[in-house]
Amino acid sequence: GGKRTQDYVDHALRWLAAHQSPNGGWEAAGFGAWCDGRPVAHGPDGAGNPAYDVGVTGLALCAFLGAGYTNRGTHEFARGVGRGLRYLRNAQDAEGCFGPRAGRRYVFNHAIATLAVLEVCRHTWGSMFRSTGQKALDFIALARNPHLAWRYGVKPGDNDTAVTGWMAMAL
Repeated sequence: GGKRTQDYVDHALRWLAAHQSPNGGWEAAGFGAWCDGRPVAHGPDGAGNPAYDVGVTGLALCAFLGAGYTNRGTHEFARGVGRGLRYLRNAQDAEGCFGPRAGRRYVFNHAIATLAVLEVCRHTWGSMFRSTGQKALDFIALARNPHLAWRYGVKPGDNDTAVTGWMAMAL
């Protein structure tokens, strides 16, 4: 630990903050398209899948929250964390699922986004995002196989340790 470690963490978080999309999220395919809120002509190679933007946003927010930076206060990351949380709240459907239910693995996005929202609730006593977090937990309960665990989708009948691990961390 110490100051040197904190400097490295803050440097990494500044990189994440610089690559936040104007909509408040982080883009799996377009993370290199933005730098400090402005379009970049040539980003890095190896674009990801845009279907995972909600999950990538949750992971980015977990990095800030894990370092103790929330949407509150006067620190340099407060505004960006708040924008990311609003992005997730706007990506939540009526049943509480974060992100589109496209493809088989959307539950990963949901679990990671839930973890981020609940983490901010824990840090800030959750007044602003408590209902968002509760809806997310309700969806986790809905998606669980009866008396078992989770897999891809809502009650698919079989289980997966990776999905179950993310869901358990959120819970």
